[in-house]
Amino acid sequence: GLAMATKLEEPPLDWLDGTPFRSYLIPSLLLAFVVGGSATFATVAMLLDGEAGGAGSAVAGGIMMGWIAVEFRMLDQPSWLQALYFGAGLLMTVLAAVVWF
Repeated sequence: GLAMATKLEEPPLDWLDGTPFRSYLIPSLLLAFVVGGSATFATVAMLLDGEAGGAGSAVAGGIMMGWIAVEFRMLDQPSWLQALYFGAGLLMTVLAAVVWF
């Protein structure tokens, strides 16, 4: 997310056709701070308190899966990476359930 916000990484702008975005700035900031921030929060919470970490990981995994689902729908650019990251979000959620319950 931060790489795209700072233009170190720039996917083609035509991928944004059909989305409400004209640049990658807003999506990349959302990716960095909402998706990445929730995962960072969950990691810290897990280190401090397993129960809180489990809840945080479940939320972060759900956010990641939601992000990928919206990305897949909006961009119409299917990639094996989307499946990988969706799977990572699912794994976070499942493992969180094991710790949390």
